[in-house]
Amino acid sequence: MGVNKYEYKLSTDYLQSLFVSSILKLLNEKSDNYQFERVMDIWNKNTEFNLSLEFDQFHATDSATVLVSGQYWFYQNIKI
Repeated sequence: MGVNKYEYKLSTDYLQSLFVSSILKLLNEKSDNYQFERVMDIWNKNTEFNLSLEFDQFHATDSATVLVSGQYWFYQNIKI
């Protein structure tokens, strides 16, 4: 039985949402000094730093983990 494009789109959005939630949880667990939150398509001007992640590919490993390749941007908001 095939999956139509609409069903595929829903499942990819759901997986993306889970992935982003997992990254945010991990970043917040590892950081005592900063709080990470998801903001879509805008830079939050009220924060000290902004981190943007762009993933190009996901690579499954034989140890049940996933490696990603892509780019990141890290900006410091400087108030003058």
